[in-house]
Amino acid sequence: MTAPSPAPSATVAEDGWTRLRARRTVPTRRGLLHLLLAGVLYGAGANAGAGWVVVLAAGLAGAVLAGWVTTHRAARRVEARREVPQLGVAGVALELTVEVRAPVGGHVVVSDALSGGSGAAAAGGRFRAPLRPSRGALEGAEIRAELTDRLGLARSGAAGFVRSPLLAVPPVPAATTAPRPASAQPAEQAATVRARSGVEFAGLRAYAPGDPARSVQWRASARHGRLIVGEPQRQAGPALRVALAGGTWERGSLDRAAERVCALAAAAERAGRPVEVAADGLVLPWSDAVRRDLALLPPHASAPPRPLAPPPPAALETWTISAADVVEGGT
Repeated sequence: MTAPSPAPSATVAEDGWTRLRARRTVPTRRGLLHLLLAGVLYGAGANAGAGWVVVLAAGLAGAVLAGWVTTHRAARRVEARREVPQLGVAGVALELTVEVRAPVGGHVVVSDALSGGSGAAAAGGRFRAPLRPSRGALEGAEIRAELTDRLGLARSGAAGFVRSPLLAVPPVPAATTAPRPASAQPAEQAATVRARSGVEFAGLRAYAPGDPARSVQWRASARHGRLIVGEPQRQAGPALRVALAGGTWERGSLDRAAERVCALAAAAERAGRPVEVAADGLVLPWSDAVRRDLALLPPHASAPPRPLAPPPPAALETWTISAADVVEGGT
């Protein structure tokens, strides 16, 4: 999804409304039929000397002209705005609202290039449309409005770039395997060993299926009337780096690689391991801010590709994601 560049002639008010640019005004099919009928009546009335027929023809032509003037003037004062969350998740649907106000007593048909949606409302209004954003930063897109007068005799249009910033960060899918050193014990075994060794628990919580029987705290269970287990203290494993390979990426491959980086980093964090992310020459501790940085790696929704810097060398354990690891249809 590529957002078009902003139109220099667009005027944005302080309340977020953008004045659209008027387009050509033309008669509708009904208006053309009125003009054709007016011409026939005028010719017949003039030849027969029937003044009332000539007046009727002039009235039909005047109605079309009045509709043309009204619609043309209204198109010069059409304003639009779009409401969309400033932060979203790539591939996750969200709802945007497009609102248009136009000083015309007829109908307005609105189409939004950002969502691909359209809607109609009498004398303006609003409509909602779903948007499934791609990873990256979106500045906005064009909104078009088609206006028709009350009698449907003339049609005009207005269009303009409406700014609505949106940053779509990579999702954090559930990782199938949490990255951890081969010597690490599974969580249940670790909890059992600590229970046998008499080490104090970090806290107490309700029993959940799969908890080892030796972690049940019988005195606390008797007080609360339900099974209570001790929450073992997590022993942080060695630090881990999840890195994104350098070079020029294709759009789809980089989107999948960013998701993979987020999945592995989140899984390592859940496993109690210190984790950092290396991408485009930068190394940062894993956080939501890193997801925003990954969202802006080119190419994305509104940025062309460029070579990404390779990750700096490190002595700690590193998981590097390359384009070969995220081929279409792969994991």
